[in-house]
Amino acid sequence: MALFLHPKGHRDMPDGTSLEFHTLFPGEGQRPSGVVCVRHDYSWAWARIAVFSSDTMGWQIFPETATLVPEGFEFTTHTMVGGFICWEFEGVITEFILVLNTDTFQFSRMDLPAPSREADPKFKIGQTKDGRLCFVNEKEHTLSVWISAAGDDGVERFVLHKMFLLHASFMEVTNCSAEDTISRS
Repeated sequence: MALFLHPKGHRDMPDGTSLEFHTLFPGEGQRPSGVVCVRHDYSWAWARIAVFSSDTMGWQIFPETATLVPEGFEFTTHTMVGGFICWEFEGVITEFILVLNTDTFQFSRMDLPAPSREADPKFKIGQTKDGRLCFVNEKEHTLSVWISAAGDDGVERFVLHKMFLLHASFMEVTNCSAEDTISRS
């Protein structure tokens, strides 16, 4: 049986808003599977969350909320990681991610570490075994792992956890040096 939740043919709503749907898998805390629907305007100035639960077969609709996205920033991509849905935003450079915690259904903004703030950064968002967000980026043959942690002010931010030089690993995997693969002009 089909359930039609958005206008036929596309996800764009006629009033300048957009819908996104994300699947929730059962959690360790006995959370049932479900669907998160995120409705937002194109500038992400506000968003509204609705959650469909497979347990109750009903929707829980949360109040509209401001999303902490400054004017002039544009959404680029999203990633679902464990208990989080993360959206990347960029202005001139990628500076932060918007995070929706799927346990609390609260939005927060997490600034990216300064070394990764550049045009076209190479990074991936993930989750640690204990459920914290992590951020991994590669720059100048070094892999950096950043883990979210609350600062003294209670604000979650990424802190450097470990760094790995990639030269030895690169040679082991490819049987050639990193310098051999760099195109020479």
